[in-house]
Amino acid sequence: MRQIVENRDIVLPKGGVLQVSMTQQFIEKVQTHFGLGKAIKPSDEHVRMFIFGATKSALDSVETESAA
Repeated sequence: MRQIVENRDIVLPKGGVLQVSMTQQFIEKVQTHFGLGKAIKPSDEHVRMFIFGATKSALDSVETESAA
C-alpha cells in the first residue's frame, strides 16, 4: 500500500470541498502532467484540474465503449 504524504481540502468553484489524500506518486503525476518539475508543489487548482480531467476521460471512455 502506498503511503499518504499529504491531505488537502480543496474548495470547489461551485461550492463544496474535495478532500484529497495524495501519495508521492500522485503528486509526481500531477507535476509531470502540468510540466511543473519536482521542485514546484502542485497548487490546489492543479490537483483539482488533474482529477477533473482524469475522471472526464474515464467517463468518456466508458460512454464510448457502451455506445459501440
